[in-house]
Amino acid sequence: MSRRPQSGRRDAPHARLGHGRRPDRARAALGQHFLRDRGIAGWMVRRARVGPHDLVMDIGAGDGALTIPLAARAGAVVALECDPVLAERLRTRTHTRETVTVVQRDFLAWPLPRSAFTVVANLPFGITTAVLRRLLDPRAPIARAVLLIERGAARRFTRCPASDPEIITWHTWFALIWERHVSPSSFVPPPTVDAAAIVLERRPSPDLPPSGWMGIGRSWKAPWSTRRFRSSGPSSEFSRRRSWCAPFTRSNWTGRRPSRRSRRTGGGACI
Repeated sequence: MSRRPQSGRRDAPHARLGHGRRPDRARAALGQHFLRDRGIAGWMVRRARVGPHDLVMDIGAGDGALTIPLAARAGAVVALECDPVLAERLRTRTHTRETVTVVQRDFLAWPLPRSAFTVVANLPFGITTAVLRRLLDPRAPIARAVLLIERGAARRFTRCPASDPEIITWHTWFALIWERHVSPSSFVPPPTVDAAAIVLERRPSPDLPPSGWMGIGRSWKAPWSTRRFRSSGPSSEFSRRRSWCAPFTRSNWTGRRPSRRSRRTGGGACI
């Protein structure tokens, strides 16, 4: 018995993504949730405080929910999108805007600008940590970033005191600030978890020179990974981590304790 012919829509380019799944489900599996709330987009652009002389990057630009409002304020906007269909669609939407450059590249394989830049982006949840590792390298000339990420990751990155050695090194050169909660209804397709907006600000005077970043990161991480620390029990390990983190907690940076709200939600910044 012959099968019925498939419709043209099913075979259209990018009608389905990955193992025959629907586009929204496939994008959700990749952590791609496109921002549709114009109020959130406008707030992010204003919070970035970009001007006519600023270079701004939109990582995972998608359909341009942030690229379009950024183009009205920034001197130059680089919209990075690895999906060829979305990149071409965004080029069509922005072809009259001379300040916008759409680049079809993966951010993790794209060379960073050599001059100072700002990032305003709705990051794919699946690569948030990898993106932050590149942006928060002290050698990168990033000045500020306003990012939408998964809420649990936002709590972990902005919590004070930090316990992860890599996050501690980030706080050495940057202030990581929790700004606001963003509901799943602000995205298409809606994620199964809440999101949050965080702000990254480069510190005017870091506590350590960039040349010492990798070395001190290894020196903090190594003692925690040894068997003698793990065998001493969770409570002992926790107390050691708190003592190692002490120089970079809010109380030592500013002389005051974190607010009750910051301790409860993971908000604020270790400054």
